Amino acid sequence: MSELEQKILKNLHPKTFFEEKFHSLGFEQLTDIQKSALPIIYLKKDSLIVAPTGSGKTECAVIPIFSQIKKTKEQGKIKALYVTPLR
Repeated sequence: MSELEQKILKNLHPKTFFEEKFHSLGFEQLTDIQKSALPIIYLKKDSLIVAPTGSGKTECAVIPIFSQIKKTKEQGKIKALYVTPLR
């Protein structure tokens, strides 16, 4: 695992919960699109992720959302908008 991947995984909140979930789902390392997009998403910047099917876009989007929900749910400040194309 690259240094960038380790830094991204270590910044997931709370660390152990999402590291365990990430690995328990069978993910050993981040995809290229995840390496590029996760730092931007964690800065809470608006993002448009365009990549081939199976490249990790969904995980790239929802892992930070769930991380934020886990961190702020006690404050009653849960907000997320995830737009995906319909088939």
